[in-house]
Amino acid sequence: MPEYRYAEDIKIMKQNNINAIRTSHYPNPSRLYELCDEWGIYVMDETDMETHGVRNKNCPGDHPQWTGAVVDRVSRMVELNKNHPCIIIWSLGNEAGDGSNFKEMKSALLKLDTTRPVHYEGDHTLEVSDFVSLMYPTVEVVDSFGNHEDVRLNMLYRVAALAGFLDPKEFTKEQYAGKPIILCEFAHALENSLGNFDEFTNRFEKYKNVCGGYIWDFVDQSLRIKDETGQEKWLYGGDFGEKEGHTYFCANGIVFADRSPHPSLFEAKKDYQYIKAFPVDLYKGVIDVQNHYVFKSLADLELYWEVLEDGIAVSKGTVKTLGIGAGKSKHIAIPFELTGNSDNAENHLALSFRLKKKTPWADKGHEVAWEQMPITPKTKPAAITLSHLTASDELNVKKWFDKITVSNGDFTVVISKKTGAIVSLDYGFGELIKSPLVPNFWRAYTDNDRNVGNFAPPTIQAIIVEHHCETMTLKRSVKKVKVDSKSNHHSSIQCEEYKKRHDHGLQHICRRAYLGRKQHGSHQGTGSVRDADASSEQFQPVVIFWQGPP
Repeated sequence: MPEYRYAEDIKIMKQNNINAIRTSHYPNPSRLYELCDEWGIYVMDETDMETHGVRNKNCPGDHPQWTGAVVDRVSRMVELNKNHPCIIIWSLGNEAGDGSNFKEMKSALLKLDTTRPVHYEGDHTLEVSDFVSLMYPTVEVVDSFGNHEDVRLNMLYRVAALAGFLDPKEFTKEQYAGKPIILCEFAHALENSLGNFDEFTNRFEKYKNVCGGYIWDFVDQSLRIKDETGQEKWLYGGDFGEKEGHTYFCANGIVFADRSPHPSLFEAKKDYQYIKAFPVDLYKGVIDVQNHYVFKSLADLELYWEVLEDGIAVSKGTVKTLGIGAGKSKHIAIPFELTGNSDNAENHLALSFRLKKKTPWADKGHEVAWEQMPITPKTKPAAITLSHLTASDELNVKKWFDKITVSNGDFTVVISKKTGAIVSLDYGFGELIKSPLVPNFWRAYTDNDRNVGNFAPPTIQAIIVEHHCETMTLKRSVKKVKVDSKSNHHSSIQCEEYKKRHDHGLQHICRRAYLGRKQHGSHQGTGSVRDADASSEQFQPVVIFWQGPP
C-alpha cells in the first residue's frame, strides 16, 4: 500500500471520531504507528497469527512443532514496535484456536514488555488474555457481561460452535470478574449493513466494564483496473471469470475502496461522538452539554447553532467559548428567538460543535459532533374531544364467532378474529379492500442477511439462514382480539400478535381506534385497497395505531 494511504486513512478515521485501530491480523509498516503517535489513535498491535480453517486441528494449539514459530512472530512484533506510545494493547493473533502455545507466546512477550495488557480472542479459559474478548456477540450477551451475570450460549450458538463456525464461549461471573470486556470484532459492515450499531455503542457508555469494539472493517477490499475505454473499475470476486467465489464478501468496509464514504460511516461518526447535548429549558435557550472525552477539554471547539422552522434557518449564532473540562458537563444558554410563525411550524434547535483551528487531520470549522432538538410550541393544540358527535354518529359494535364489525351510517369495518386483519372496509360506495390488511414486518435484506453462512455449503446455508423479516408476517399468530368500547361514539380494537424467533419471542400489539364519523389517519399494512372514486372529504380511512414490539 502506498505511504500516502496511511495518512489518508487515519485522517478519515479522526474526522469521523474513530479513536482505535486493531491491526488485523498482522503488524503494519512503521509509518502507520508514527502517524498514530502523532495524531492520537489507540492501537492494538496484532501478531501475524491466524490458522482459521485448521484452528480446531491443534494448529498451533499444543503442538510443539509450532512453538518456536509462534513465539518468534510475537517477539519480533514487540521488539519492532514497543517504543510507539500509540500501542496500548498487544494481541496474540486471531481465530487460531486455543492451547499451550499461546501461554508460551505471552511468556515470551512479557520478557520484552510488561507495560501493556495482552489480548487474545481465542482464550476460552481466560488463562492468557487480560480481556474477555468477544466476536460478534448479541446485545443480550453484552448485557450479561455488563450486569456481571453468568454467560451461556443459546442452542443456535451451540450448533454453530459444534459446526466450527463460532468459538464456544461460556463464562461464570466469577471467572471474568475484574477483566474488561472488548469486542474485537462487531458491526460487520458488509456493503449495506451495520444495523443496530447504536445498541452496542449505548452499551459501551452504559457499562463500566465494557471497553468498546472494533468495526469489521474499515475499507472495502477490491482491485482497481481500467477497462479498454480507460474507465476505472473496482472488481470483486466473480469479476475474473472464476467459477466459484464469494462475490463482494470482502467489501465490508465503512468506506469504499476509493475511500469515499459508505452511509455507515456517518452512523459511526454520530454514535462515536464524544459530546452529548440535552435540552434543559429550550424556551429559555438552556441546554446541557456533556464532554465525554477522558483527557481533553472542549477548548478547541466552538458551538454553532441554528433555529430551524420547517427546515429553514430563522436565527443562528456561535458560542465561542465552551469551557467544559474532560468528563464534565455545563448548562449553556443560547440566545435564540422564534418568529411569529413558530406555533404553526416544526421547530428544531440544531447544534454543531466545530474546530476553532486547523489540525493535521481536519480543517478549521470541521464538525466533530452535532445534535438536533425539537422545540415544541408554547401553546399546545386543543385536545380532540367527542362533544361534537351527535346521536347519528353512534357506533354499532357487534361480536360474531369469527369476526367483529364496527359500523354506523357512514362506514362499516370488519376485523377477523382469526387473523386480526381488517378484511372489509366500506364507506357506503362499495368494498375498498381486495385482500386483508395485516401488519407488515418485512424489511429489505441487508448484505449480511444475504451472506450468512457465506462459506458454508448450500445445504448448510438453508439450515442456518432464516429470513425472519420476510416470513414474520406469514408466520405471525394472533393470541387474542379485544374490543374496548370507550363510549357510544368511540371504540378501539386491540389485536395481540406473537411470532416465535429462536429463543426470543417477538410480541406485537396492534390497536385500531374508530370514531363515529369518518376519521382522519391512515392504515399501514400489507394487502391492497381498491381505487375509490370519491373526494377526500368523502373517503378518509379509519385511523390505525401500531404499538410494539416492546
